[in-house]
Parts: sequence; structure tokens; C-alpha cells
Amino acid sequence: MSQFVAINVSKGKGASSGLTAHNERTTTPPNANQSLSHLNVIDDFSHLGSTLEERALNVIGKSAITRKVQSDAVLYSPLLFSGSHETLTKIMEEGRLNEWEEMNRNFIENKFGKENIISFALHADEATPHIHCSIVPIVRDQDKKGNARERLSARDLFSPDALKRLHDEYAEAMKVFGLSRGQDTSKSKVHHQTTAQYYRDLPEKIAEKQKELDELKPSPVGAVVGFLTSPLEKNARENKTLKGEIDDLKADLLKTKQSNELIKKDAQINVKMALERIQEHEAKLSRWFPIEEMRKIEKECKGIKLPETQIDSLIRDRSLSYSGALFSPGHKREVEVSQVRFEIKENKLFANGGTLAKMFDWFVGLFNQKEAKKLEEQRQAEEKANKGILPEALKMKSQLTPEEWAKFTEHLRTDTPQEPRKNPTQEPRKGRDFGID
Repeated sequence: MSQFVAINVSKGKGASSGLTAHNERTTTPPNANQSLSHLNVIDDFSHLGSTLEERALNVIGKSAITRKVQSDAVLYSPLLFSGSHETLTKIMEEGRLNEWEEMNRNFIENKFGKENIISFALHADEATPHIHCSIVPIVRDQDKKGNARERLSARDLFSPDALKRLHDEYAEAMKVFGLSRGQDTSKSKVHHQTTAQYYRDLPEKIAEKQKELDELKPSPVGAVVGFLTSPLEKNARENKTLKGEIDDLKADLLKTKQSNELIKKDAQINVKMALERIQEHEAKLSRWFPIEEMRKIEKECKGIKLPETQIDSLIRDRSLSYSGALFSPGHKREVEVSQVRFEIKENKLFANGGTLAKMFDWFVGLFNQKEAKKLEEQRQAEEKANKGILPEALKMKSQLTPEEWAKFTEHLRTDTPQEPRKNPTQEPRKGRDFGID
């Protein structure tokens, strides 16, 4: 009976949520015997993060590593420790599983450092008891100047020579359980069966067992032959054994299908919940950042030729004070405005508390009043300038230049009354003309 230790080393970079779920039993795989799940030992590392990647980065951040972690660096190494099925089963039956787990824990902590462990789980509910452990591959050595340092390097920590030493040291530690060093895994055919491999091989195993059962044809019993009794009994026993194995495999296959259905339903529920969350977030975004409404307001602002930078400020801050030229679509003209308070309320644009049309009407009305006043002042000034000029002469104004008109009217004004001309031949009357009789 083989009694060898078994170690498997992998590389990890991403979140590995599936690996974490399997190792920490947040999901139960179909090949797990739930009647033995109480023997599992699963450590809690949630304080370091929810995924292996988060936990590894947490450990690296607390270490003495000074170099920047590369994007393609191996952040953690999933390890598997086990041994021969017969020996591990015997250890569990003898009630020494906790002892074996404790010795494995001590070996891993001494070999890789307790502070570098980010996952540890004993699985006793699968075919062969084993331990899953993930560690951050931190190497402690010296730099060229002889100074102590820490660096991240799975390549150096698990080099071919380092792996051979790891197997030797682990076998030495497990000697007390009757386990020894086996062959190099590159030369042997012993490998840990993954959950995916187990699922994939189930139909093939059932077919093989069914073929073996079909080949066990009952021997013909026409006459009573004493020497045939033993082969018949052996045939019946093997037949019964194979039927039992086939039934077990079919049960596992059925459990796998049922588990897949549950996983499918869970996935559908999760997708539905995710879509609901997305819709909820989209509804919030629509309330907080109503894109369509803001686009309408942007179009409205561009229609009155509000500068682009002012539009951005208005939509960002929901309010804006503006003075300058704007275009009034209703009046089809440019209007000069002053200290207009633009505001966005309930996804609508207001100007000085009212609509844009009212705002433009007010400024256009104000402009018209100023223009009317200006025209009246010009009329009065012109009337004053033309005072004393005969109406017949005013008709000639449009035919003359301003200079010619000014020269022409210089002698036509009647602002100052002229004295009546005296007749040189007329003598003043005496007496009566002066009021003297």
C-alpha cells in the first residue's frame, strides 16, 4: 500500500472568487460528502479582504517590499497538501485528523511565515482529506550590499530545486503518520483531482463500470455442477459490487445535475437582482443627472446664443448671473441684457424667475422706452433748432447739406425782433405826435 505525501503548487493573480468559494465552502461542491463537513477546518481571513487578490495586496502593503508590484506579478500561490488515500482515510478513522491538520499548519507557518498566509482550509468531506493554503510568495534574502530585504518572487520561492526541498521537508514532517517522499510529480501519474475534472469524468466512469458489468455474463446452469458454484458466487458478488458502484456514480451525476440546476437558478436570480440594481442606479442617475432634460436646456441656451462656457457653468451649478448680448427668437433680434439670473428648477430653465420670453419682452420694452425717449429728445432739439425759420424755407432743408443749410438759415431766423426801418423823408409830428396839444 502506497503511503506518500502529495503537494501541488499553483500561481494566482486575479480575484479567484471561484477558488475562494470552493476552499472556504461558501458554496458546496457536489462531490462533497456533507455528512463529513463538520470535520472541515476553515480559517477566517476576511479582515484582509474578500478576495485572494485583495488579501495579497494587503499583506504586500504591510511587508518590507519597496519595489513597485508589476501588473503581471504572481500575487499569491495556492498550495495543496495531502497524501495517499488509504493513509489519510486511516488517519481520519483513527480520530487523528486534527493532529495531522495542526502539524501541517505548523509546517506551513514555519516554511512561509504566518503573516504571509491568506487562506487555510482543511477539507475532510471529499474523497481524500487535504489542505488548501494560499500564501504570498515573499522571499527574504540580501541585496548586493548584504542588507536584508524582502521581495515578491514566486519564481524563486518555488524554483525546481526549492520544490524538491519542499517535498523532502514535508515528507520528513509527515513521517509520524506513516507518509514518505514519493516520486517527482513530473515522472509519476499521481495528481490531485479537481472539482472540474471530477464532473467531467463522471459520465465516462459510469460507462466504464457499465461495460464491466455487461462483460460479467452469468455462467449457464443447465445441470447441477458442483464445481460451478464458486465461480457463480464470485460472478454474483462482482455483479453486485459493480451495480453498487454504478448506482453511486449515477447518484453523484444526479447530484451534479441538481447542483447545476441550483447554480443556474441562483445565477438567474443574481442576474435579475443585478439588473434591478442597475435599473435602480439608472433611475437615481436620471434623477440626479437628468441627461435628456439637460440636453434640452443646452439646446435652449444655444438658441439664445448664450456662450458655451456660460452654458457649462449653468448646467453644472444650476444657476448663473449674466450680462451681455443675447438673441431673442421671439423678437428675432439681438437684445442687450443686464444681470439676468438664470436658474434650473425641476429640470426647467428660468430667467429672473420667469420664462425666457418674458425676460426678453421686458428688456425689449425697456429698450423701446429708451429709444422713444431718445427720439423725443432729438425731435425737441430739432424743433428748437428750426424755430424762427419760415415753413417755406424748411422745405429746402432736404435739398441742402448741413453746412449749406446752416449758412442759408443764418439770415432767416426770427429769434431776435428787428427794429422797423425809418423813412428819411418823414418828419416827426410835433405836438400831437408827442402828446402835446
